[in-house]
Amino acid sequence: MAIKTQLQERGHYVWVDHEQLTPGCDWETDISNGLNRVKEAQEHGRVLLLMTPHALRRPDGYCLNEIARAITLRLSIFPIFLAACEPPASISHLPYFDMRSVVPTRDDEESLDAWNARLDTVVHSAAFRDSVTRCLSLLELCDSMLAYPMAAIAGVDNVGLCLPQSLPSPPVAALKPEAGAANSRFVFSFGEKCTELARRLYTDLTAAGFAIHDVSLQPLRPRMAAEHEDARRKALDWAQEEKNGKLVLFITPGSVGRPHGVCLNEISLAMSKGLGFVPLMLRPCEIPLSICRIQWLDMCDVCAVHRHEASNEIAWGLHEARYKTRYHQLLSALDGQIGLDHDGQQARLFSLLSPFSFQSQISKLTQLFVAREWVLAKYDAWVQTPNGSRIFVMSGVIGSGKSAIMAQIIQNRPEIAAFHLASHEEDQTQSARRCVLSLVYQLSTQLPEYANVINSQEPLEEIVPVKSLVDLIHALLIAPLSAIAHPASILVLLIDGIDCFEPGFVATLTAHMDLWPSWVRFVFGTREDPSVLQTLQAYMPPAVSLDPSLPDSKLDIKAYLHLALTPQLTSESQSKRNEIVDFIAARSEGLFLYARHLVNAIAVGQLQLNQLDAFPTSMGGCLQHCFDAQFPSIEYYKKTIRPVLEVLCAANEPLPLSMFRSILALAVYEQQDILAWFGSLFYITDSDIIKPFHSSVLDWLQDAKSAGPYFVDAENGHYAIGVWCYNEYQRSVKTGVDFSKLDFDLETARETATRRARIYIVRHARQHLEQLIDETHFLAAMDMMMFFNTDDTFLLAQRLLSIREIGLQSFFHGKISRDQAQALLKRNAQPGAFLIRYSSAQKAYCVSFVPARMTPGVYQHNLIYHLNSGAYSLAPPHEVHATTEIFSDLVSFVEAFQRRGILKAPIRCVGTINRSISKSA
Repeated sequence: MAIKTQLQERGHYVWVDHEQLTPGCDWETDISNGLNRVKEAQEHGRVLLLMTPHALRRPDGYCLNEIARAITLRLSIFPIFLAACEPPASISHLPYFDMRSVVPTRDDEESLDAWNARLDTVVHSAAFRDSVTRCLSLLELCDSMLAYPMAAIAGVDNVGLCLPQSLPSPPVAALKPEAGAANSRFVFSFGEKCTELARRLYTDLTAAGFAIHDVSLQPLRPRMAAEHEDARRKALDWAQEEKNGKLVLFITPGSVGRPHGVCLNEISLAMSKGLGFVPLMLRPCEIPLSICRIQWLDMCDVCAVHRHEASNEIAWGLHEARYKTRYHQLLSALDGQIGLDHDGQQARLFSLLSPFSFQSQISKLTQLFVAREWVLAKYDAWVQTPNGSRIFVMSGVIGSGKSAIMAQIIQNRPEIAAFHLASHEEDQTQSARRCVLSLVYQLSTQLPEYANVINSQEPLEEIVPVKSLVDLIHALLIAPLSAIAHPASILVLLIDGIDCFEPGFVATLTAHMDLWPSWVRFVFGTREDPSVLQTLQAYMPPAVSLDPSLPDSKLDIKAYLHLALTPQLTSESQSKRNEIVDFIAARSEGLFLYARHLVNAIAVGQLQLNQLDAFPTSMGGCLQHCFDAQFPSIEYYKKTIRPVLEVLCAANEPLPLSMFRSILALAVYEQQDILAWFGSLFYITDSDIIKPFHSSVLDWLQDAKSAGPYFVDAENGHYAIGVWCYNEYQRSVKTGVDFSKLDFDLETARETATRRARIYIVRHARQHLEQLIDETHFLAAMDMMMFFNTDDTFLLAQRLLSIREIGLQSFFHGKISRDQAQALLKRNAQPGAFLIRYSSAQKAYCVSFVPARMTPGVYQHNLIYHLNSGAYSLAPPHEVHATTEIFSDLVSFVEAFQRRGILKAPIRCVGTINRSISKSA
């Protein structure tokens, strides 16, 4: 705290983990919250690591998780030695600042009060103050511990490398819980076999001061009385009240196994209420995909299995010794003192693979799901058919309810091991490369053997950046899956919106289907796209088409309407209910989107059930009626609403509210008024992103024939966004922002609206300006395009973003010789021309480039060494010392040298350097 206080007095912002972390944390919500502040500070950000045995012991040192995350984010870590301990290998290349001589060592038999008294005396000593002053000077004057003046500032005697210092640190006794230590509210979710453990935890945790609802004493069962279900809903509402509620989930096959896990519905309900999760693994099984990114605590050794001799029934008791150990770990996790990912592998994979989070989409799509038995029956029959077709395709027109069925399958079918939801509104979900990497991450959470294979093969840090899409599929999907044992059942990869991807992705994914393990199958969801269906026809029976005219589709609509309109129909007789539902179902013509929109309109009073003849007769008519009701003044619509819709139609990805307001120069109250006018047509996500309730709304608005007076010309929106990008870029540069130094990591973690807006400018500014062909916009657009095309910083930022999005594979030339590399450089002779290759002789990656001072025939070749710590260096491992520059991965190396102007013009790969999948691969 002495260091914290002095840093704050000097005007620095300080985030201390144990003061901030909360129980059940997901990466995005707690640890990342602090580390992202360091990222946002760019060269001014620091991670001060205070090294003690309790912080670094394996496997449960509470700083190990943060270290792994900080390294993958390439943050500047400043290790400070406070007590003898074993630093993790991941920071073994870093120097440390040694404060052990001024911090008293606590004897094993010394009381905490006695040690604190000695420490208080030391804190006021001249030696301690001098050591702290040197530490603060390091933080202020050096951007990393590898900076050249570091040793002079710290003092040579106070510096050393984080090499093994001693024998592994002995375990530190678990802290005793303090009553009232936790402020969160908790609800337990478990099946009957976990009753004894749940009741024991309830007793111990409530005694320790944790707030746990008493419904946690009762297990969930397959069939529960209505009053019990209502009690559990009220318990979740209670947990939600203080905005910090958590569901403690006891993970067993019976609780979360799909489709009959007794906790699955409660997980969905907790997600919809925004609760956090504290997963406890009691029996090895697959974690529900909807929460697979949340860390879990291994408690598999806690429950002992007992067989009653009289009844011969099996019951789960407690292994007392194991319980005590795990209880203290759980207590520390709930107090936020330790993370749950002991080895940091989850952090590493999350950072490298940048998986998408579809948690909110799944929750939204499965609400009020009903019927569709005929579709699910066809799917189940396909699953249960031995040696059946490898691919199951579901197709449907816009609004047929395809995505809702896909979400239901994801949520309730155990064979779904990984999935991806691509959409036309979300630009990033249409990246085939990111789709593959997201599937890999999910598989690593579902199949431990698979995770072991990908973690033990060639380093992912070298595979992910340089491999082509084809090679990624082979190296990270086909090969590792082929290397593990045949599971007891088939494994299914599901991709919805396959029509959203670049042409050829479907063919690439399914190419040489016989190379995939026989137990791997695919489910694809697509709109009625002939090119996609034609590509897949060789691998599948006819697609299951959600034809709205089918009798089954119409019956499904009726079932949905009976459920969704229950609040409005409670006072009607059964015959009257049937009459109303039949009428609306007939108008919907089998389209769920239409039915859903009518339900929303009825709920907000735009349509009345006693005026059925006023209901629109088509989806277009439904939107027309909605706009008529929502905007009675067409002049107000044209003046105020249409410019807003122009921007939303032109946006290449959903916009944050703050960016949306800035583009349109809206005051806060104006924004609120406009959003109120939108009603149910658009909604705001939990991360303050504005989205249409369905993409068809934007399509309809841009169709002049259908939308009539509500027609929206997207070119005006492109102009508004393009001008805003230009002006915002200029304004930011004037305030000292260097766009080439933005953090371009592709993560779905929480990020600031400012960073998201700046990334949007780099990614899309020129695309918006290129759309302007109208003469009223053309000349201004040309001037802005000329600026962006000649601004070196902007162009560098675009190259850096591209590297993060597509990797190094476009200029990775594979295993070519030095002479071949020089021939390529000779043909592209300009300062900064470069390529990446693999040197078979040196067994290392190499960057070959034309130096700034050109001498004909002279080129530079720098090997990039992979160190034992997992990092990279231009120096071989035996020459690495305290001042050697270190890079966390290959991409970071290229980024750093591009920012310095050493590497400027990548030499693109021509030809099939990255091999296609073949039987010889």
